Amino acid sequence: IIREKNGEVAKDCDDKKGQCILSFERVQHSDAGKYLMRNCQEKGEDKVCVEREFKVRVKSANAAIWPAIGIVLEIVILAICIYFCEQHRTRVVKQEMEEEEKQALIEQRKEKTEAIRKRQSA
Repeated sequence: IIREKNGEVAKDCDDKKGQCILSFERVQHSDAGKYLMRNCQEKGEDKVCVEREFKVRVKSANAAIWPAIGIVLEIVILAICIYFCEQHRTRVVKQEMEEEEKQALIEQRKEKTEAIRKRQSA
């Protein structure tokens, strides 16, 4: 069994069980790349080879932090949007209430002036 990394022989597996395990003691960014595992068996005059290519990616130790930061940012942005929408809604409701109060005062003044006119004409 031969193990190649990016076209170069990385290490021969001499496992007596016929198994080869791709393992790293301490993973480094330089370990990233394409690995080719080739297994050849000969029986008499026949030779059979099987190849399998693997892509190994090495991520940073902090790689899991970025999704968490994204979720926190989404929550903050959503909270800010909700806050401003509620402020706008409160402003609109307040304006509507003030408008209704103005209309009610106008109606009251009209009723008072009509009542005064009726008394004066009587």
